[in-house]
Amino acid sequence: LRHPGSSVCRDKAFRAMYIRAATDDPGMSLFVNIANFNAQFAPLLNAGKFSELKKIDHAGQWLFWKIPLEKQVSRARGAFFPNASNPLTLAACAAGGHLEEGFLQAVPDNLSAFAALHTGDVNNLLTEKEQQQSQENWAGEAVFWGIGELLQKGRYEQFLLLPVTDGKTAENVLEKWSAGATTDYQFFKIWPLRSGLFAEWAGTEIRFGAAMGDFVLFGNNLPGIERWLGKYIAGQTLSKDPVFLKMKMNLPADKDGLLYLDGLKGWQVIAPFLNEKVYLSLDRNPLPFNAALVSLVWEKEVGRLDLALPGQAAETGKAANILWSVPLRSNAVRKPFASVDPASGEMDVLVLDEDHRLYLISRNGRVLWQRALQEPVLSDFFHIDINNEKAGQFAFSTRNQIYVINRKGEDIDGYPLALQVPAANGVTVVDFFQSHDYRFFIVCENGKAYGFDEKGSPVEGWRPKEGVGDVKYPILHFQTDGKDFLAMLGENGTMQVFKKNGERRFSSISFAQQDLQPLDYQVTKSSSRIVTADPNGKVYVTNLAGDHFGLQLRVGENKDVRFVFSDVTGDERKDYIAMSGDELSVAYYNGHSFLTAFQHQFPWPQDEVFPVHWQRHRKGFIGTVNRSKKQLFLLDGNGKVPGQFPLAGSTPFTMVDLAGDGKPVVVTGNGAAVTAYLLE
Repeated sequence: LRHPGSSVCRDKAFRAMYIRAATDDPGMSLFVNIANFNAQFAPLLNAGKFSELKKIDHAGQWLFWKIPLEKQVSRARGAFFPNASNPLTLAACAAGGHLEEGFLQAVPDNLSAFAALHTGDVNNLLTEKEQQQSQENWAGEAVFWGIGELLQKGRYEQFLLLPVTDGKTAENVLEKWSAGATTDYQFFKIWPLRSGLFAEWAGTEIRFGAAMGDFVLFGNNLPGIERWLGKYIAGQTLSKDPVFLKMKMNLPADKDGLLYLDGLKGWQVIAPFLNEKVYLSLDRNPLPFNAALVSLVWEKEVGRLDLALPGQAAETGKAANILWSVPLRSNAVRKPFASVDPASGEMDVLVLDEDHRLYLISRNGRVLWQRALQEPVLSDFFHIDINNEKAGQFAFSTRNQIYVINRKGEDIDGYPLALQVPAANGVTVVDFFQSHDYRFFIVCENGKAYGFDEKGSPVEGWRPKEGVGDVKYPILHFQTDGKDFLAMLGENGTMQVFKKNGERRFSSISFAQQDLQPLDYQVTKSSSRIVTADPNGKVYVTNLAGDHFGLQLRVGENKDVRFVFSDVTGDERKDYIAMSGDELSVAYYNGHSFLTAFQHQFPWPQDEVFPVHWQRHRKGFIGTVNRSKKQLFLLDGNGKVPGQFPLAGSTPFTMVDLAGDGKPVVVTGNGAAVTAYLLE
């Protein structure tokens, strides 16, 4: 107030924004001083990322948005005053014509964010050294930046796509810039490039390049370049994405620039720029949209901005109440495994993708680490605490090794244990006395069962156990009345049950049926039993003395029946859940009567049925997944589907109190991502 000459109203850039705000349109006017971004937001930001954030300061001076005050916002308008000293924005302001949208046919549909700008002749933006090295005018009149998958340590895939005047000339340029031998991907050549290319305005270290018709693709990561090309070959591009095209239809036809942000993947890119305290205070993704698309149109020295959102979640096929969605390097392949870190008391999630890569993800959706394995994981994941040191480890097995890794993803001393004979199934980890003294049981391809202690030494009775045969599923272990039961089911339909010392509990039982499903068990005061089922819906029930009988379930056409043994209704005894195609049936015991609780028909066949447990509910739930449609269903003990289902997902899911606030969260694999949904 003492110095009116320095008032913001004397600022040319701000006045240009304010004129656009002074309209009769209802809504809230938001002004951001871009040129002072780091200083304004420093308390919220990660100081280690300031050098990268400085690029925002260089982009412009003021940003304005008129935000409609409506419940359902699908459009908004704004303006942008550029920094005239920035060579890119200067070139864009001076360039004639508009952005050609042919680049959408070359851009994959899995990016976290991108920006495209019509700049005029890109050759004029190259440094003198780059021009001398290429010796040809080869680039077109637009620049495209893209951000792909999240990499380790807060880094992410970055891309630069440039249109070219001639594809052959572009290949010659790549050859001149090459730093070594090319990599062949399908019918493309990927060139390793000299360092320092496009360093002044690309925003990343360009390490690889590939000519793809009318464009040249540059990037900082070879797998990212290959993933982009794979999407391009398959036709999975933005030019065919219905949600993206719907947003684009609501923007001006002639545009000078486009900015896109995926509300789920984009948050994973933004999150590392926040300081740790701010990040941990957020219990969910704060971006209130699934995707956003902004167009830029130059009006003299000011850029007019229009924002389009895809509309309500139901219109886009994406589920509401998404806490976070973390991109993976490839598709998730099994149910995420949630556990509590003994040191922090916070829950995190272990995820496996189809390239045998493990990820540990925090409750906030941050990738804590990732680790590539050489083989598929055959077992379940077990959370153990060797020596009760409150450190916590994960145990699992592959065909040739038994792993125990700490919560940093590192092998603990003495692991992995190398198996002398490849495993036929996954490891089962047992703590017989709840004393943090673990035993590892596994069956190998030689038909022998092995038991190891924590040091990898054989345990008594399992040194190995000879002649158990071809056992497909992991050994089932349970305890009752002070006794241990270790049960295994052979490929030929023979069940064997042992004590912990390797002696038989009772004689082997042959069900004379192949393709049986994994063993399960029930232990109650009135009834303890071991069960399995065949593909026709017949359940084989064995008590703990070795007596057995059969139950025939009725569901659909009784073909390719999937069976689950879980307590969802009735008394404390487990119920008989069967699914065939698009039909599901639940049967239970009431006294000595075997009754049908309910039947349910889904809109289409389901691929898998599984039990779902919620810690605050005495009874369990039933989950199903259809992988091709990427849909999840949940049913309660009355056969009712909660209103928020189906949710989007492609693997079985787990329901956990992820934030420790008593609220149920569904965590599932969702294609090449893992997603957490908050349930009401």
